[in-house]
Amino acid sequence: MAITLNIQADVYDITSDNPLKDEQFMVDTNVWFFFTYSKGMPPSRPNLNAYPNYLSKALANDSHLLHSGLMLSELAHIIEKTEREIHSQVIGTDIRAKEFRHNYGPQMNDAILEIETSWKQVESMAAQVDINIDKNLTDNCMSMFKSVRLDGYDLMIIDSMKKAGLKNIITDDADYSVYPGISLFTANRNVLTQAKSQGKLLTR
Repeated sequence: MAITLNIQADVYDITSDNPLKDEQFMVDTNVWFFFTYSKGMPPSRPNLNAYPNYLSKALANDSHLLHSGLMLSELAHIIEKTEREIHSQVIGTDIRAKEFRHNYGPQMNDAILEIETSWKQVESMAAQVDINIDKNLTDNCMSMFKSVRLDGYDLMIIDSMKKAGLKNIITDDADYSVYPGISLFTANRNVLTQAKSQGKLLTR
C-alpha cells in the first residue's frame, strides 16, 4: 500500500537544489549509510546516488554538515545487519544477529572495521550536535508522539535540532516530511510527488 503523507515540512528536491555557503544541514543516518559504507548503495535504487552527490556539493560550497552521536548506534546496527545478510547469502544459511556477533569472528571483525571506517568519515565531514537523553527529552518525545507520526529515534533527532537552532535535514526518510517547521532535503520520490501536490515542494 502506498504511504499517504500529510506534508508539513518545506520540501526541497536535492536533484535540482544547490546547497548554499554557510548553510547548516543535519544529515540523517540513512544518508551517511549511502555515503560512507562501501556496500551501502543498493544497485536496485540508482536514485540514491543523489545523496552522496548532494553532500559532495554541500562540502564544495562550504555548507556545514552536522550529525548526532545518536546516529552511531543506528549506523552500526544497519552496517552489521548488512554484513550479516551478505555472509548469510555467501554460505546459504540464515544467520541470526547474536549468532553472527559471537560465532562468526572474522566476519564480525570485518563488520566492525566497516563501522569504524564509516564513522571516521562522518566525523571528518560533519560536526556533532550534542544530545542529552534526559527526562526532559523523553517527556518531549512522549508529548510529540500524540501529534506527529515519527518514531522515537526521529523525535530525538528533531528535538536535538530544535535545541541547536537547526531547520534543515538531508534524509531519505519520508516520516520527517510530516513534521512542521523544518526544511526537508530529499530525493525520496514519494515525498517529492506528494509535496508537490500539497504545495509544499519549494525551489530557490
